[in-house]
Amino acid sequence: MLAGRDAERAAIAALVDDARTGRGGALVVSGQPGVGKSALLADAVTRADGMTVLCTQGIESESPLAFAALQRLLRPVMADRAPHLPQPQARALRAALGETDDGAGDRFLVFLAALSVLADAGQHRPVLAVVDDAHWLDDASAAALLFVARRLEVERVALLFAARDADVRTFDSGDLPRLAVGGVDADAAGELLSTCSGVPVPPDVRDRLVASTGGSPLALVELAEVLPPEQLSGRVRLPARLPLTGGVERAFLDRYRRLPEPAQTLLLTAAADDSGRARIVQQAATSLGADEEALLAAERSGLLRVRDAAIELRHPLVRSAVYGAATSTERRRTHRALAAALTGSGEADRRAWHLAASVEEPDEAVVAELDAAAERARTRGGLEAAASAWERAAELSPAGDPQAGRLYAAARAAWLAAQPPRARALVDAAAAQADDALLRADVLRLRARIEWNTGSLHSGRRMVLEAAAEVAPHDSQRAREMAMFAVALAAFGAHSASAVDPTALVPPPGPGAPLRARCFSDLL
Repeated sequence: MLAGRDAERAAIAALVDDARTGRGGALVVSGQPGVGKSALLADAVTRADGMTVLCTQGIESESPLAFAALQRLLRPVMADRAPHLPQPQARALRAALGETDDGAGDRFLVFLAALSVLADAGQHRPVLAVVDDAHWLDDASAAALLFVARRLEVERVALLFAARDADVRTFDSGDLPRLAVGGVDADAAGELLSTCSGVPVPPDVRDRLVASTGGSPLALVELAEVLPPEQLSGRVRLPARLPLTGGVERAFLDRYRRLPEPAQTLLLTAAADDSGRARIVQQAATSLGADEEALLAAERSGLLRVRDAAIELRHPLVRSAVYGAATSTERRRTHRALAAALTGSGEADRRAWHLAASVEEPDEAVVAELDAAAERARTRGGLEAAASAWERAAELSPAGDPQAGRLYAAARAAWLAAQPPRARALVDAAAAQADDALLRADVLRLRARIEWNTGSLHSGRRMVLEAAAEVAPHDSQRAREMAMFAVALAAFGAHSASAVDPTALVPPPGPGAPLRARCFSDLL
């Protein structure tokens, strides 16, 4: 898999060598699926002699779970390094990772604690931290790791990411150094094909295979395994349609479909799982009719292996191929089985998301689980995960105010997570559903706030004025506060064509009114 990768290996080796000498840094290895990014990371790990190696991976089904990938990365060194953290950082990190519930997790302190843990580990031995499939990282982990990556200057830490190009999700690495990995050249492809097939591959056969695969090492390896020696050696013409013409994933999928049905069930369960624990996968698969022989067949296929009580799929593309080929009914049934296997109190978030993936129609019980998961994520500082959980809960809620309330909660979390476009879309959806006057006022106020901060100051003032007029008959204090915002915006130069007079919306509060009401009235 590493034929023709001398330049890429040298760039990664330079990053690692710099970390050994106290010049920490980060590198993003990017490229198309199957181009060999994971193999380059694995090669770096095997060459990291004398270093502490920490690994994590983005997993699609785990992407809504706040700090899930960060927890996997730091877990091997947390016990030794966390006691050395300043108390505010230690409390915030433990809250973010779900180890305590003693208050909201401060995101800056969480990010700083992650940097401190890695830097402290590097004091003892140089650290190589490897993050595969970074495009599937949960947003909170991605933000934390990017924070760390930009501050590795005198630390003995190398942070190595791998991410796909042009996927449904992207890893926005900003200004971090990138190493673009393309297809291998003809010479390297010929060496790879001959090594994997055991037969000499003539140039004309090699060139057609390179043209068909774009030089993808993984695709070439799979072709060397599925094409007979007579075709690879040129004695028999290659088929008009190569086995991988439809994509690299098809080779994995063909192998998957040759397995007995129970083994396919087990592989689909492993593909849908986000824990990586063999016990959870086997328990869920057993409930679906997959016995121990199914696990043996799956392991023999080379698509899956069990190591140290953990289940690993051969390649990230195995997961996407198997899961993508399943029917919606099969996926829902699999997620339901995984949810039933996740019974511990520490599994509540994973259970909630598997339950959410197991239903299509409104379901009060699943919505309650998602609400609780969103609240847990919010208190840990995982605002992106909270927004995702409330957004999914809204999808499974009845139309009207129940849906609007959860969309509003999702929009607030997205806004606080510095995701204005997402917050705008969510709050617009909430406004279209909200009937309750007070909920609608809160929704419109947030919509106006987003507008005056990220769009038009004038439109924001008009929005908040109109919302204040709409809520005035129902709640004078809400109207008073919104009118005060409109006046404040006018002080910054905002104007609008609205005929609403903010000072005349509601009468001033009496002497015995609450302090908040009198304060806003005086400001107005």
